[in-house]
Amino acid sequence: MAHKFSKQQSVNGKIVGEYFVRSPVKKGLFFASDDWQSTRPSNQFLLGDMMKFEVSVKQFHHVPLRVMLDSCVATVIPNIDTVPRYAFLGNNGCLFDSQLTDSSSQFLPRSNEDRLQFQVEAFKFQQDERGVVRLKYRTLPVLYKTIAVF
Repeated sequence: MAHKFSKQQSVNGKIVGEYFVRSPVKKGLFFASDDWQSTRPSNQFLLGDMMKFEVSVKQFHHVPLRVMLDSCVATVIPNIDTVPRYAFLGNNGCLFDSQLTDSSSQFLPRSNEDRLQFQVEAFKFQQDERGVVRLKYRTLPVLYKTIAVF
């Protein structure tokens, strides 16, 4: 059974240190191809497939930014406060889905500071037979120089 996924963007300016980041900074989340080189041509997945996500921020004339993903919530309708819902990423970027037993969900090592890649196993809501999942996410571009590396 194939499941169709759609996305919604929630893009708001964020205060980062002394800088206010807003347009023309462009942010986006998309499904990546299996080799991570392009956008996936389809937004349909089979249960158990790995959904590969990439979120990026396009920098124009800004100081160097690192993109972070604060949260990502799946619902069956465009309302984030609805039930059922599944917050598979939250708490300032923790990938909750990766903590499940036998989960292959994970962040990939960064190749660029302005891109973040992660994968989550495809799922469906048991209470819903439509097989459509909508994603609402929030990105946080932060100044690259202010990030402490541990």
